[in-house]
Amino acid sequence: MKAEKNFKTKSAGGGLSAQQIPLRQSGIKILGPLRWGAHVCLFYESKRDLLELLLPYFAAGLKNNEFCLWITAAPLGPEEAERALSAVVPDLAECKARGQLEILPYDRWYTASGRFDVNKALKKYMKTEARSMGGGYAGVRVTGNASWLDDGSWGSFLGYERAVDEVIGGHRVLAFCAYPVKKCLLPDLVEVLDTHEYAIARSRGVWRKIAGGRRRAESALHESAAMYRAFFRQIHDSILLLEISPPGPPIIRDVNAMAVKTFGYSREELIGKPVSLLNADEKAAREMAAKGGSLNGFSFIVRHKRKDGTVFTAGVSGQELVIGGKRLIISVERDISGRLKAEEDLKHTCAALEVEKRRLEEKNIAFREAMNAVETEKNKMRDEVIVNINKIVLPIVKRIRLKGGTSRELLDLLEKSLGALVSSFGRRLTESDLRLTPKEMEVANMVKSGLTTKEISGLLNASTQTVDKHRSNIRRKLGLANQGVNLVSYLRDL
Repeated sequence: MKAEKNFKTKSAGGGLSAQQIPLRQSGIKILGPLRWGAHVCLFYESKRDLLELLLPYFAAGLKNNEFCLWITAAPLGPEEAERALSAVVPDLAECKARGQLEILPYDRWYTASGRFDVNKALKKYMKTEARSMGGGYAGVRVTGNASWLDDGSWGSFLGYERAVDEVIGGHRVLAFCAYPVKKCLLPDLVEVLDTHEYAIARSRGVWRKIAGGRRRAESALHESAAMYRAFFRQIHDSILLLEISPPGPPIIRDVNAMAVKTFGYSREELIGKPVSLLNADEKAAREMAAKGGSLNGFSFIVRHKRKDGTVFTAGVSGQELVIGGKRLIISVERDISGRLKAEEDLKHTCAALEVEKRRLEEKNIAFREAMNAVETEKNKMRDEVIVNINKIVLPIVKRIRLKGGTSRELLDLLEKSLGALVSSFGRRLTESDLRLTPKEMEVANMVKSGLTTKEISGLLNASTQTVDKHRSNIRRKLGLANQGVNLVSYLRDL
C-alpha cells in the first residue's frame, strides 16, 4: 500500500537510528525500558486495568519530552482519562497548552471519515511523528483502544496492526494498543499477539509479559505457553485445540479445564483422540473440518455426547491457525441446552398465554352480552313500572280523589294494582298492535282484579252496557272474540 511504502522509507531520527538512541522509560514496571519502535499490546479486563498501566505510561512520556497521543474508547472517555492523568501529572494543563498532549475519542482518529481506513490511519501516524519532531519533542508515545471494533472492521484493523508492526521499528514511536479480553475469542487473541512485539495480560492477579510477533513465531509459541494457559483457565467456555489431519476427523491436541468438566473425560483421555469421540452426530466433525479453512472463522450448532452418554447441544465457533506448518483449529464451545430449553419453554408459555388471552376475550364478550341483557331487562322493568303507574294505578287514585271518600272496592283494586306494579301487564296492554284506549285499559285492569261488570260500572259511574261494550272491545282487540276464553284468566296470564 502506498501509505505503508512512504512510512517505510521516511527517516525518523535525522542522525542516529532509532536503535542507536538510548532506551525510553516505559513507566510500566513489567515492561521496563523500551527502544523506539516498540509495538506492545495490552489485554485488559476493566477500566481499572487501563488506568493502572496507561497513567504511568503517559506520565513517563510527558516527563521525557515525548509527544503523547491517547486515543480513547469505552469504557474510558477523553474527559475521564484527562482527569485521571492530571492526578499523577501536576503540570498536565501546561503540557496540553504547549501541545505536548492530545486525548481524542477513537471516532476522531480511526473513523473520522465514517469508516476505518488503513492508509489514512498510517498517514496520520506519519504526520504526528513529523509534527512532534518539528516541535522539538524526542518522539511520539501513543495508545489506542480497540473496544470499538465490530466484526466488519476487525479484519482491516488487524491488517493495519500488521503494517504498523512491520514499519514502526524505523521510527521514534512507542505504540501501546489496548484490547478488551471479553470481546476477543481465543483466535482473535492469537492474531493480535501475532501483530505485536509484546503483550501484557493479567493472570491470577499478576501482570505478565509475553513475547509475540510473526517474525518470532517459533520462539513466541514456547514463550507464550503460559499466556495461552491463562486464557484457557479464565475463559468459561470449553476450548479445544484440534489438528486437521485428512482424511480422518480432526484430532484433539489440547483442551482447557472447562472442556474436561463439561465432557466428563480426563485431559489424558481426550488428548490424541478424534473429536468425533465427543459428537453425538457423525456429520459434526466433517462440518468442522470443512469450515476450518474459512478466513472469517466458523460457527454452527452441534449435539455433543459426554462420557456418561448424556447428550447436550453446544454452540461452536472458531478459526483455523497454521502453527509450525500444522493446520490447527481453535474451537470455542458453549453448552446452550439451557438456553434452547428456555426458548422452547418461552414458546410454550407464549402459546398458553395466547390461548388464555382468547379465552379471556371470549369471557369478556359473554360478560358484555350478559351486562347488556341485564341493562335491557332493567330498562324493560322500568318501562313496565312507568306504564303500570300511568295506565293502571293513577286512574284508580284519580277516581278515589273524585269520589271524595274511601271506596272499599277502589282501595282493594289499588292494592292489587300495586302488587302487580312490576308486572308486564300494563306494558302488554299498551303494545301498539292492541290499540286499547285508556278507558279500556282501566276496565281490563279491573276485570283482571276479579271485579264484576256491576262493580266496575259502579266504580266508573258508567252503565253496565257501557262496561260490557268495553269488555267486548277488549276481547276483540285481544283476539278473543267468539273464542270461549275466560277474559279474567287471560288477563291474569299477561
